[in-house]
Amino acid sequence: MPAEAEALQQRLLDDLEAADVLLLGVPLYNYSLPSSLKAWLDHVHVLGTTASFDRPTQPYAGKPAVVVATRGATYDEGSPTDGWDHAVPVLELVLGRALGMTVTTIVASATLAGRAAALESLIPRAEAERAQAHARAVALAQELG
Repeated sequence: MPAEAEALQQRLLDDLEAADVLLLGVPLYNYSLPSSLKAWLDHVHVLGTTASFDRPTQPYAGKPAVVVATRGATYDEGSPTDGWDHAVPVLELVLGRALGMTVTTIVASATLAGRAAALESLIPRAEAERAQAHARAVALAQELG
C-alpha cells in the first residue's frame, strides 16, 4: 500500500478509535450505500487488525454505532422491492458482525413521496416514519449522551 494511502487509513482508524459513538447518515443510492461510505468501510475493515481473520480481533467490540438511513421508496417484506436495500444490511454485517460494534439502525422510508407522483399515496407513511426516526434519534442521543 502506498505511504499516503496507509497514512489515510491510519488516520481513519485513529478517528474511529477516538470516537465515543459512530454516527452514520446513510441515504440509499440506487439500492446501495454511497461510494464514499463504501470507501471508508474499506479503510476501517482490516482483516487481522479490526476484523477477525486468523484470530479474534475486534478492537471496536461494543462501541455504539448508529446508522440513520433514508430511502426514497419502501422495501417492505413481501413487496416487489423486498431485499433491494443493499445498504443497511451491509452496514449491520460489517459494523456489527465483523467489527463487533453495537449497531442501532434508524430508518425513514418513502422520502420521495412528496416529490414523485407515483409515491403520493405514501406521504402519510413518510411523514410518520420521519417523525418516528426523529424521536428515536433524540432518545438515542440522550441514552448515549
